[in-house]
Amino acid sequence: MEVKILQIPESQFNELISKIERLQENQNRIFDIAQQEHLFDTKYLQDLLNVSQKTMQGFRDKGDIEFIQIGGLVRYKKSAVQDFLNKYTHPIRKRRTDPDFNSIEME
Repeated sequence: MEVKILQIPESQFNELISKIERLQENQNRIFDIAQQEHLFDTKYLQDLLNVSQKTMQGFRDKGDIEFIQIGGLVRYKKSAVQDFLNKYTHPIRKRRTDPDFNSIEME
C-alpha cells in the first residue's frame, strides 16, 4: 500500500478540523439523548400515525413536532412524540344533556 502525503492550506485544514469537531459534538449529543430516552425514526412514526413522509416533513416544517437532525438523519425523542400527540388529542364530547334535545323532530 502506497502512502501519500497531501499538502493543503492551513485555513482548509483548520476548517476540516472544525467540521470533525462539530460532528463529534453532535454524535455525543445524540448518544447522551439516546441514553436518556428512546429515539424514533421517521418511518416508525409514519407507520404509527398512518401518515406520509410528506406529512411528517410538514409537521417538522411547521414546528408541530420537535426533532433532532444530524445531516440527513432525523430522530424524534419519545417525549417530543408524546407532546405532539397531546397537542392533537381532543377530549371526548359528551352528548347534549338538554332534556328537549331528544324531543326535537328532525324534518
